[in-house]
Amino acid sequence: MAELLLYGDTLAIAAYGVIWTLLMFFNLPISGIVQGLQPIVGCHAGAKRNEEVIRVLKASLLVTLFPDVSLRLFTKVEQWLERAVPAARLLFLGMQSVGTAFFQALVLWIGRQFVLLVPLILLPGNYLGAQGIYLAFPIADFLSALFILYLVFRHLKQGSYSTT
Repeated sequence: MAELLLYGDTLAIAAYGVIWTLLMFFNLPISGIVQGLQPIVGCHAGAKRNEEVIRVLKASLLVTLFPDVSLRLFTKVEQWLERAVPAARLLFLGMQSVGTAFFQALVLWIGRQFVLLVPLILLPGNYLGAQGIYLAFPIADFLSALFILYLVFRHLKQGSYSTT
């Protein structure tokens, strides 16, 4: 990432590489949830079984809100879990991914990348250097998760479960 080299150094780039690798590790279980969510929601929504749509959505969101449940599938080592669970909670990526899958809307993900993330990388980077770039990712994820949760709850309140 050129911005990190501009405002930081090679250590900043190396740290980003390790952080990105960890993000991908936590994203694997979330991807499994999302890939399972879409066909189940589509099937129940098409059959107008709205209670099942809500049940599946709630279960998917609960798993992303409580990563310790899914992370315990990988290990029972408490020291690792003590570090991994708080890190997973900071990511907010799970809620965003479930919301995106629920609406099947690539525009939500693109919005996170280009409307939120790019400006957050460029603006704080000018003032805070590499630290500002690092902060851009969780801030973009948090703001995107809030927006998606708003859309999901508004959608559920309206009682419309069609994804079209």
